[in-house]
Amino acid sequence: MTRMISAVFVALVAFAAVFAVSMSATTAGLVPDDAVTLWASAITAGDGQMPIGRIVAAYPTIPFLAATLLEFVTPAGTPTTILLTAGVLALLAGGLFVSFRRTGVPPIGGTLMVFLIVLHPAVLRAAIAGPADIIFTVFLFLLGGALFDLRARSAAPEIMAVALSLLGLAFSHPMGAAIACAAIPLFVFSVRPELLTSLTLNLVMTLVFPTAFCVAAFSYMSWVFPGSGWSFLIAPAEGVATWAAGFSSLFGRGLTGSLALDAGIAVLVTLLLAAPLVPFLIIWVWERTPLLAPALVIVAMTAMAASLAVLTGLFGDPAPLAAMPPILAAILIMHVPLAREQLLFVLPLLVLGWFGGLAGFAILDPRGAMNVGVALMGRNVDMQSRQRYRRPQRRSRRYVQCASHRARSRARTGAAAAVHRRICARRDTGANRNALRRCTGSADWNWSAGPVEQGFSAALSAWGRRLSHRLRQRELEIVRAKLTQRTGI
Repeated sequence: MTRMISAVFVALVAFAAVFAVSMSATTAGLVPDDAVTLWASAITAGDGQMPIGRIVAAYPTIPFLAATLLEFVTPAGTPTTILLTAGVLALLAGGLFVSFRRTGVPPIGGTLMVFLIVLHPAVLRAAIAGPADIIFTVFLFLLGGALFDLRARSAAPEIMAVALSLLGLAFSHPMGAAIACAAIPLFVFSVRPELLTSLTLNLVMTLVFPTAFCVAAFSYMSWVFPGSGWSFLIAPAEGVATWAAGFSSLFGRGLTGSLALDAGIAVLVTLLLAAPLVPFLIIWVWERTPLLAPALVIVAMTAMAASLAVLTGLFGDPAPLAAMPPILAAILIMHVPLAREQLLFVLPLLVLGWFGGLAGFAILDPRGAMNVGVALMGRNVDMQSRQRYRRPQRRSRRYVQCASHRARSRARTGAAAAVHRRICARRDTGANRNALRRCTGSADWNWSAGPVEQGFSAALSAWGRRLSHRLRQRELEIVRAKLTQRTGI
C-alpha cells in the first residue's frame, strides 16, 4: 500500500511538472505543427464533424484516437493534447517507480532516478512535441523491456509482448514505423541462441505478423474510403529537409559527407552525451550476453531507423529518437543488477546525462533547439517566425468582397481575428496567392499582442494561423468556430 501511494505521488508530481512545461511551451509558441493539426482534428472528430472514413483511416492512429476520445469526454476549453501528454508521461513515471522498487531500489533513490529520466530534456522535448512523440517514447520503453525479457525466456508471452510493442510503435509515430523496419533483421540477436537453429523464420514471422496485418488493414481502410487516408504530421520529405537544413547549420557539409550516415552518428553521439550511464553499463556487462545483446539491438535499431528515415524520406525527421538515451538508461537500471547496487555511481551519471541531454537535444533536433532559444529570450516563436513574412502595409485590390466576413471581422480581436484573416487569405485564389491579404475592417496585420491575447488565447491564435496551411477548406470554418468558442471572444 505504501509503495502504491508513493507511486501515485510521483505520478502526480510528474503530471504537474509536464503540464506546466507544456502550457508554457504552448504560450511561447513552441508547439510544432504536428501537435497543432492533431489537436484541431481531434476537436472536429470529437464533435462529430469529421466523416467516419477519415477517422478510421487517420494516421498516426493511436494518438489521434486517444485525443479524440479525450476531446469527447472533456468539457469545452480543455487543452486535450496537453492533458493527454501529461497523463501518459505520469503513467510512465509511476510505472518506472514501481519497477525500480520491485528490483530493490530504495524509495529516495528511485524517486530521484524517476525524475531525472522523466524530466530529462529529451523526454520534455517529446512532451512539448505532442501526444504522438510521447506515446512513441512510451512504446519504445515497452519494446526495450520486452526485448530483454525475450532474450531471457523467449516464451510465447515475451514474443507477443515484443510484437504488440512493435505494433504500438508503428501506429504511434512515423519514426516508430522506421524502427519496425530497422528491427526486423536484428530480431535474430534478441532471442536465445538455441532457438535460432530451427525456429528463426517462425519467430520473425510471429514478431512481425501483428504489425504487418494491421498495416494491411489500414491500407485497406484507406482504399475503401478513397481520399480519407491522411496524416496529421507534416510531409515526411519536408520534415527531413527542415532537419537537414538545421543539421547543416551546425556541422556544415556534415561529418561523413552522407546525410544518412550522419543521422546515425548523431544518434550515437546523442546517446553518449544524454546517457553516459549506458556505455558504462554496457562495458560492465560485456561478458554477459543476455544483458548485452538487447541493449546493442536497441542502439542499433534506433541508429538504423534514423539513417533509414533520412535516406528514404518516408518517415520524417529523426528528432523523436532523442528520447532513446534516457529510456535505454531506465531499462538498463531495471535489468542490470550492478546498476541497482551502485546507486552512488549511477545517480551522478544520470545528473551528468541530464545536462548532456541539452547538447544532445541541439544535435538531433536543431530547429527545436533554436525555437527554445528564442523562447528563453522572452520572445514568441510564432511572432518571431511571422516577421519573415511581413509585407508593406498597403491596401490590396484583391480584398475578399464578403459583407458578412467584414462584419464579423470588425467584432473580433485576438485569436478569432488571426484565424479569420488566414481563412480570407486562403480563399483568395488570384495570381498572387502567396501574398498576405486581409478583409476590410479586420485587425491590422502588424498588430502587437495585447491583454486579450495573453496566455492560452495567444497560443490558440498561433495555432489558428497555422491551421489554414494544413486543413482542408471545408474544415476551416468549423475549426475557426471552435477556436472562437474556446477563447471566449
